[in-house]
Amino acid sequence: QRQISCRVNQNKIEYDVFDNISINIVVNAYLDGVIYDDNLLVDGEHILFIEAIDEAGNMSQINYKFVISSDSYIEEVFNHNLRLKSGVIITFVLISCILILFVKIWMNFKYRKIVKEK
Repeated sequence: QRQISCRVNQNKIEYDVFDNISINIVVNAYLDGVIYDDNLLVDGEHILFIEAIDEAGNMSQINYKFVISSDSYIEEVFNHNLRLKSGVIITFVLISCILILFVKIWMNFKYRKIVKEK
C-alpha cells in the first residue's frame, strides 16, 4: 500500500511517499502546474499535485489545496474572534430589544384587558 503525505509551512513544502512493496519510486511534485523544486512559497492560494510511480508503472496521485498568508496565525485568530464576538453581541442586543418590545406590548395588552373588566 502506498501513502503520500505532505506538510506545508510558511517557507516550503515537505512531502513523503511510503510504499510497502516497491523500493524504486519516482516522485514528481508540481506547485501550481510547475515542477516544485523547494522554492520558497509566496502568499496566496496554491495547488500541490504529487504523483508517485513505481517500477511496475503503478501510479498514485494526490491534489492538495492550501493558502499561504504572511499574516500571523494569532493575529488571524484574534481578528476572526473579534468579528465573531461583535456579531454575537449585536445579535444579542437586537434579540433583547425585540423581546423587550414584545413583553411591553403583551403587558400593555394585558393591562388594558384588566382595566376594561373593572
